[in-house]
Amino acid sequence: TPANWNDGDDCVIVPSIKDPEELKQKFPKGYTEVKPYLRMTPQPNK
Repeated sequence: TPANWNDGDDCVIVPSIKDPEELKQKFPKGYTEVKPYLRMTPQPNK
């Protein structure tokens, strides 16, 4: 998660999760792929 991250900002998904089905299961709110190694998802508890 970026150094300037604030509560409520999107969170970084670790690059080791590559399977699209696993991503859908773990991040039901979806995610944005900024780069192949950098994906962001809404904060889970917000």
